[in-house]
Amino acid sequence: MHRRTLLTAAGTAVPASLLLAIDDALAVTPTGTGTVPVDHRLAQARKMWDTGRHTALLAELPGLLGDAHRAARSRTPLDHARLSACYLLATQVLGKIGRYERARLTADRATTYAAVAESPIATAAAARELSIVLRHQDQPAAAHRLPATAPADRLFRISPAGADLYAVGVHWALGDAGAALEAGRHLRPDQFPTPERTSRMHTDLARAWWQYGKPEQTARELLAALRVSPSEVRDRPSIRTIVSSLSSRHLHTPGVRELALALTR
Repeated sequence: MHRRTLLTAAGTAVPASLLLAIDDALAVTPTGTGTVPVDHRLAQARKMWDTGRHTALLAELPGLLGDAHRAARSRTPLDHARLSACYLLATQVLGKIGRYERARLTADRATTYAAVAESPIATAAAARELSIVLRHQDQPAAAHRLPATAPADRLFRISPAGADLYAVGVHWALGDAGAALEAGRHLRPDQFPTPERTSRMHTDLARAWWQYGKPEQTARELLAALRVSPSEVRDRPSIRTIVSSLSSRHLHTPGVRELALALTR
């Protein structure tokens, strides 16, 4: 009764009984029925999410989680990935209705089962939802703990600048040069600890400028990459192709002759 009173006092459009059922399902995993394939139940639950039927989805979640756990007894990667997807959906709807403490718990479980499944896609999806929950909980220190420059002995050298550089690559690969350049507008060479990463910053920005139709800026970035790490320009076929196009179409642009000459050495 005490929990029910607190839920009612918190104010929500969702019946308190459904939230209590979610609490129970997270505390003690439901046994599940096993009568409906998890794929089918998950697809139906996603339709509820897609159409904004949050109350119906919350009512469905305990049974869905129970069946997903039941299926995961197989210990196969696919069934663990499905279980991660179910917790991911729970995170989304709990976050939508402002239940961030519960969403944090389900996001952690989605992350755990994605790791067990060894699925990069499931892991990335879980990490994204966890970051959204942390943002809503006013916990930006999930990202602020990243050092400006990753230590050389760090197993994974992740830094805010590295994340921005990755975003540059994603956007130009998708054909959105404007978004790529916006993502990289604060990048500087001193943010990267190695010649390879520094040169990669310049070549990725060059790709974006070339896609944007700006030969002068393209040449400037490629020339900077050449001076930091010549092999990043000489040894990469995609970059050589850009230099060849610059040479044939914009030979008088500053830096293009030097780039062309570098490819012949």
